Amino acid sequence: MNLTRLRLPAHLPVSPLAAWVGAAISFFFLVLLLGFLPAVARDGEVIRLAIEWIPALGIDLSFRIDGLSLLFGLVISFVGLLIFVYSSAYFRGDPEATRILIVLVAFMLAMLGLVLADHLIALFVFWELTTITSFILIGTRHEDALARRNALQAILVTAGGGLCLMAAIILLGEAAGSYQLSEIITRDLTDHPHYSAILTLVLLGCLTKSALFPFHFWLPNAMAAPTPISAYLHSATMVKAGLYLLARLHPSLAGTDLWFWSLAVTGGITAVWSSIQALKQRDLKLMLAYTTVMALGTIALFLAADSGKALMAALVFLLVHALYKAALFMVVGNLDKAAGSRDWSVLKGLRRFMPWTFAAAVLAALSMAGVPPFFGFIGKEILIAASLAVPAGTFWFTGAVVVSAALMAGVAFFLMTSPFFGDRATPPKKRLSAAMVVPPLLLAALGLIAGPFASFLPITPLLQSAALSLSREAPTIELTLWHGFGPVLYISIGILLAGAALARFFVPVHRVLYHSPGKLSLTADRVYDGILHGLLSLAEVLTLVLQNGRQRFYVMTIFSTLVGLIGLTALNRSFLPPALLGGIEGIPLYQWILCAFIALSVLLIVFSHSRMLAICALGTAGTGIALFFVIFSAPDVAMTQFMTEILVVIILTLVTLRLPVFHNYAPGFGAGRIRDAAIAIASGVCVSALMLSMVHEPVDLSVSDYYGANSYTEAKGRNIVNVILVDFRAMDTLGEIVVVAIAGLACHALIKLRRYSRGQRFDARNLP
Repeated sequence: MNLTRLRLPAHLPVSPLAAWVGAAISFFFLVLLLGFLPAVARDGEVIRLAIEWIPALGIDLSFRIDGLSLLFGLVISFVGLLIFVYSSAYFRGDPEATRILIVLVAFMLAMLGLVLADHLIALFVFWELTTITSFILIGTRHEDALARRNALQAILVTAGGGLCLMAAIILLGEAAGSYQLSEIITRDLTDHPHYSAILTLVLLGCLTKSALFPFHFWLPNAMAAPTPISAYLHSATMVKAGLYLLARLHPSLAGTDLWFWSLAVTGGITAVWSSIQALKQRDLKLMLAYTTVMALGTIALFLAADSGKALMAALVFLLVHALYKAALFMVVGNLDKAAGSRDWSVLKGLRRFMPWTFAAAVLAALSMAGVPPFFGFIGKEILIAASLAVPAGTFWFTGAVVVSAALMAGVAFFLMTSPFFGDRATPPKKRLSAAMVVPPLLLAALGLIAGPFASFLPITPLLQSAALSLSREAPTIELTLWHGFGPVLYISIGILLAGAALARFFVPVHRVLYHSPGKLSLTADRVYDGILHGLLSLAEVLTLVLQNGRQRFYVMTIFSTLVGLIGLTALNRSFLPPALLGGIEGIPLYQWILCAFIALSVLLIVFSHSRMLAICALGTAGTGIALFFVIFSAPDVAMTQFMTEILVVIILTLVTLRLPVFHNYAPGFGAGRIRDAAIAIASGVCVSALMLSMVHEPVDLSVSDYYGANSYTEAKGRNIVNVILVDFRAMDTLGEIVVVAIAGLACHALIKLRRYSRGQRFDARNLP
């Protein structure tokens, strides 16, 4: 099913009403979370709410509000509120508006659930809900083949990481002895035997979700989604989910070389490489997408360290980025709506026609560049100071921060000048409403206000509370604009000067990069295409080999696989202990005679050239097996076997009247016959050895005792077998009934196919 084609009923109104509903929901959660701000940020309280979900498995729908979850929750709800207000005008007149906005509301709720969840299972459920809703939103324009391709790419990458995360959650819960995050983060798991496996799987889940190297390619391609979706999902919220989980598990998993260098190398490469890629883009939205990847890499880089200063820097930059990047995405959306293009080479002189959008672009870009007195300047200086304080990788941290920040400053200066200055002959095609202007302007203005007044706002205690959630070391960083003269200030000034120079020569630099050999033929995106193509080709080959229309081949494949699996198990565990073979002496003579009777029937089936004789011999073998059930006091099973054998003989006798003549695929005793005989004998030997080995093992009666004790009290039935089938394993029974029904329908379709008459040579390959 193509979820990107999900459509709601036609009677739903195509209007911005859904946007205002989403804004109301966002506002509700914003006010609710702000109510916890004094207790959490000022008093350091941790608030927990638990609701029974699956009590039989000990799974609660529990939520935990501490500094870290409150910080993410406030960002999600506040940015979501402005995005929904913006969407009320952006999607006006769009026939898909209601569907898009309802899915966007679902995404917001899933994201809030993810950052507030205290149980790993609940967190994973919300994690996957964000993946599914993101896939639908990226593929919103499903009539566009590129949008469908990019949506598929996003869900394959992130869902693949989700599978790794699921395995990590199981290992993590078992290693910590609890699936509650509030308990896990109090334990140090770095010395656990499964630490390396847990960390590797967690990293795969988080790196794919947050588009970090080498999975960075899917995020720029996700820009096929409408601009409000890009501004919300792919700059401020969803792509930070992986970073949130890394931060949340920091107390338990951080502090080792594996953690440090995995995140340091991945984050540093992501930050620098994506900054260079941003310079090569003409589409302003793609340019912002690569700067988002740069920010994600920078945050991951500082999560690698185990100091309060580095963790504080990561959290400050996370908040700084959410404010300016969502605003810039909405600015680009305004340019696209008004001027009909996102290509900076054709956008000129728009400041006279779009003064408020121009003001928002300037404020947000200056914060992105780190110009004082903006909040971005504080974030940049804290990053520089924290990088200089990392003892194990000062050069790597500082180099990555300086290079990426300088390139981003150049991009920021270029963004606020290129589309708005120069000569433009005609005004924009469309005038923008206040709902499209106020949200980016408000976010950008907050970046200005938060700079000089950071110490007076609740930002500082909130960030300190969030940092204390990650490390026992209390952060001492003050969010002030002036820290005195020193290396941090000098590096910061050098970054701004380098950014200004890059903006001045942006066009020639862009041309050199765009047309240089740096435009590699082998990119991560093309590697993904190659892997996907290889998997599809492999699936096609396997289908042609395994699904070739020959039932003999299917049976041979199944039993060959069975022999192989049992054989591999036998290599690790010894079958048939010597003491077991001594039990053969106690078998009565009549049982040996019955075994010979069954064996002769099987030989008759194999070598018979008559269908009727083979069918009768088959029934005889089944009857012999039923007699064994009678001997070992299982009359109900024996009666079932007798009825089955009678029906099989009757039905097969009737069916053979309409079957074509057998085609002898392996005449005589050639290689085919020898192969079939070898597989059959090996299957029999393996199954017999397995059964004898099971008989030798002590019987575990715990399951039987459970059914015996609960069949009448729980299901009100005295026939334990019936109770198991109908009550305890009702879903299994339902599945078996469905399988039998499908098989019956298939048989009915085959019987109706009378293309071949009796006596005609039959070959399944000729079936349509």
